[in-house]
Amino acid sequence: MTVRSSFRILAGALILCAAVLAGCRPAPPEAIPITQNGQSIPALATVTPIQPTLAPTLPPTSVPLTVNAFRHRTGVFALNLPDRWETLDESTDQRILVRMLPPPGYGSRVTVEITNEGPLAPENVRALAESYIRLHYEEAIGYQEISREDLADGGLQFVFLYEDQQGATGRETLTVHQIGPFFTALRVFLSDRDTASLGLVLNALAGSFQVDALAPWGTRVAAINPAELRIANTLLWQDRSRVMHYTGEVQNASPADVTDTQVTVNVCDDAGIIIAEKTQPIDLTTIPQGTTAAFDFVMDDLPDGSQICSEQASAQPAKPNPAFTNAVTLNGGVSYHPWRRDLTIEGTIANLGLVPVHRVAA
Repeated sequence: MTVRSSFRILAGALILCAAVLAGCRPAPPEAIPITQNGQSIPALATVTPIQPTLAPTLPPTSVPLTVNAFRHRTGVFALNLPDRWETLDESTDQRILVRMLPPPGYGSRVTVEITNEGPLAPENVRALAESYIRLHYEEAIGYQEISREDLADGGLQFVFLYEDQQGATGRETLTVHQIGPFFTALRVFLSDRDTASLGLVLNALAGSFQVDALAPWGTRVAAINPAELRIANTLLWQDRSRVMHYTGEVQNASPADVTDTQVTVNVCDDAGIIIAEKTQPIDLTTIPQGTTAAFDFVMDDLPDGSQICSEQASAQPAKPNPAFTNAVTLNGGVSYHPWRRDLTIEGTIANLGLVPVHRVAA
């Protein structure tokens, strides 16, 4: 075979191989053995690529808690109230007091108390908060303060442990704010045995609490019109010692509770000439709107035939006071003992409010 024939055969073989390879995937390159000092070093095993980690399967979502948007009838506050919770509303025209209770079987509760105090300086808000704590916690059995904090939004927060020595234990958080004219106290009590089931629920409820600073409620009356303080059931009489008494009642027909109430009378002789002017304060601290309070003048220096020729009552608007309440009633009877010449009132005093009362005055 000549050299030229060999070349043709080799060229044809190369062309045929190229045509075959053009329609085939290239074979992986053959590993070249590595030698060191004339000795072959085995090639490293091929590393298997790491498969991408699949996203974890999300746990099934829990059934969302059903809540209802609760807005108080005054429009002052609103919050998200869980379904089947009960509201006990003991509000008056001067104080909002609402207690919210979970379904039977739970020991936790939420209380909202709001009064219209008008604009207050921070030191006055703090003083009012201290008064509130004395009334609701220091004088109540079972509470122990464990912390207090100034909040970033200007509010005050107090935490109390509770134990009634009868097995009930828990923690109460009191949050106080002055929002516009409203002094607000939000009390969240979490019973220890409700922590797992109601802890997050109470946090969400407290977080939804809102106060409308422009709500037209509890607008404080600037002054009391004397014509709205009516004097009724009056009686002028003389006892056996010839001391004259003038008794009656003051009815508060003004649009607000009143305090510092007093009655002034002019005494005239039988000719109609004024001979004396006397003023008698009302002992009752506050006369709620629409109620009455009694007065009694004792006059031992008047001549016979004297008469009351004019009378007038005056008072000031009562400032809401969290340390004072009128939510008490007396269910009793009156008896008169002629031989002792005294009048006895006996009965039971009932507390109709939501908080304990002390130092009851009748």
